[in-house]
Amino acid sequence: MTPNNHRTRTGSQKGFTLLEVMVSMIIMLVGLISVAELFAVALREDSFSFNHGAATLAAQDKIEELRGLSFTDAQLQLTPAGEDSLAASVAGYNDTAGNFIRRWSVTVGPTPDTRVVNLRVIPVLTDPRRAKQQLDISTILTKKE
Repeated sequence: MTPNNHRTRTGSQKGFTLLEVMVSMIIMLVGLISVAELFAVALREDSFSFNHGAATLAAQDKIEELRGLSFTDAQLQLTPAGEDSLAASVAGYNDTAGNFIRRWSVTVGPTPDTRVVNLRVIPVLTDPRRAKQQLDISTILTKKE
């Protein structure tokens, strides 16, 4: 009888082949990369949400400040014709709050005792991911009696 030099896999042997281990590692690697990308997206969206919330607070503060003014106050005078105070800083129609520039325009409201205020809050930071975080709000203010 000649000795059998190569082993054959019998039903009693247990384990994985190298090929099976490599395939399972590749599948696991693809899954882990997907989870890592998901974390990166979540962090980016969390940052966006935080900055949007801060811009909303800055806008609310300015609207409340303008609400407290009388119609004769300089900040509530009608924006001069031909001036786009939302696109560029016009004297008397902009200020800064934290990391934001606030610009507003005042126009005639639907009735003589109202004014329409359009407010734009723009992040000061030049991060290109924050360029779309500009916030526009419009409200109607009524004359105090």
